[in-house]
Amino acid sequence: MKQFIKCPECGKVHLSDCNLTIIYCGCSCRIVSTECEPLKALSIKQPWSWLIVNGYKDIENRNTLKNFRGTFLIHAGKSFDTKNWHAIDNPNFTPSINKKSIIHYGGIIGYAEIYDCITKSDSPWFVGKNGLMIRNPKPLPFTPCKGKLSFFYPEID
Repeated sequence: MKQFIKCPECGKVHLSDCNLTIIYCGCSCRIVSTECEPLKALSIKQPWSWLIVNGYKDIENRNTLKNFRGTFLIHAGKSFDTKNWHAIDNPNFTPSINKKSIIHYGGIIGYAEIYDCITKSDSPWFVGKNGLMIRNPKPLPFTPCKGKLSFFYPEID
């Protein structure tokens, strides 16, 4: 089984084989796998997951607030939120994307950091009861895996 871990020195996220003792990061860091905690993921429907990973959307709307802070994996859900996408599909507000331009569904597509949880905001991205404030998004190569509700540890073969 594999898991995503964050390098404690450079902060990059890597997919690691749990059976390895030492992992060499792309920045020449040497990571002892037993010292690393696996990262949790949050499943987010498309196009929202794509917009977050690519730096357009900085708030993820949720019904409940979570005390979670820190780096998390972004899991692209298997469905496209057509109903809510049409409500904000505006070229002045969102990039020119459509269902056909988003090719990844049902897997990890990137990671970012949650640094705050809010109950109100003037941001046009805030449309729910609660929002997770997100920064420092980074794409990752697509890694297929099943999503789950709330935060979860992805199961990757």
